[in-house]
Amino acid sequence: MDREFLETLGLEKETIDKVLDEASKDIGKQKAAIDAKTEELKTANATIDRFQSGFTNENDPFQG
Repeated sequence: MDREFLETLGLEKETIDKVLDEASKDIGKQKAAIDAKTEELKTANATIDRFQSGFTNENDPFQG
C-alpha cells in the first residue's frame, strides 16, 4: 500500500497520513517479531552445531 494508491481512492491527505502511520506501526511490530525469531534460530543452530561437532562416529549415540 502506498500513498498514490490511497490518493486514487479519493482519501484526504490527513486520512492517508493516518493510514500509513498505522500500517508502519504494524510493519515495525512484525519486523521485530521476525528479528527475534531469527535470533532464536541462530542460537538453536549454533547449539546444534556444538553438539554435532562433539560427536565422532564412535561416540555418536545416533549411529548404529
